[in-house]
Amino acid sequence: MDHFLVPIRQRSIFEQAASQLIAAKKSPHTRAAYTADVDRWIEFCHAMRGDPMRPSLVLATAFREHLTASGSIATTRRRLAAISFIYRELRKHQVVETNPFHPSVLPWPALSRIGKTPIVKDEVVRRMMESAASDDMYGLRDTALLRLLYDCGLRRASAISLTRQNLRQQEGNTYIRVVVKGGTEREVRLPARTAETLQRWIAAAPPSPYVFPGARGGPMNLASVNKIVRKRGKEAGDDDVHPHRFRASFITAAYDAGIPERDIQESVHHADARTTRLYDRHQRGTEVPDRVASLRDEKP
Repeated sequence: MDHFLVPIRQRSIFEQAASQLIAAKKSPHTRAAYTADVDRWIEFCHAMRGDPMRPSLVLATAFREHLTASGSIATTRRRLAAISFIYRELRKHQVVETNPFHPSVLPWPALSRIGKTPIVKDEVVRRMMESAASDDMYGLRDTALLRLLYDCGLRRASAISLTRQNLRQQEGNTYIRVVVKGGTEREVRLPARTAETLQRWIAAAPPSPYVFPGARGGPMNLASVNKIVRKRGKEAGDDDVHPHRFRASFITAAYDAGIPERDIQESVHHADARTTRLYDRHQRGTEVPDRVASLRDEKP
């Protein structure tokens, strides 16, 4: 049982090594999330008298159950993935010997094919737009922001980091250059209605390099985006609208339109198509047996 007694020096080595890995992440939001997940794991180790330098499968399993009891399945999987990444990289550098969080070792909670986060219905979005359009200058801002979320499926962080220099015109089309997860830049061609709404807001907005400026000269913060969406949702009769529901709506609509999955994946900047599928809120393939039977019956 001696290995459960955590030496102060070993604990510091783990924290320092994990911090170095996290610091290499380009996105400040990713760094903050990883830091919070590692801190949670270290606190759990301390409470259980476990050593994060030599984590046992028993300890990792207990942590998984702790996460499952205190959060959603999606959040639990994200946190397990973060810790698994840390141990995988530290193992490569021979800082630790094992990674008990790898899904082949520690089963992660199964995520339903149909996500729990609902889409925002088109009728609700229409009423949100109407509510914003009847407002003052802030209505122009809110409409432009809602358009980017709904028409382009952007993440909140990508929308608020947009600068005026990120916009360009070519052959009658408007393109924006957005920063996605990992700090990578991608270019998006805006639908005509989105471009028009964005240009009207920029023309009326206070001077700032940012399309959506905050109160202190920098970009609008994530909490402000949540407040805007929540406010317009309540005015439209939906008390549970969140920015990420727009992303699920966009991806589901793209699948419904028959757009190739690879194109959808690239549009929403996912590294893995399996992640894109998790945002699709419609069950696919249920009609395949009936369609196959009909085709067979049509054969002579």
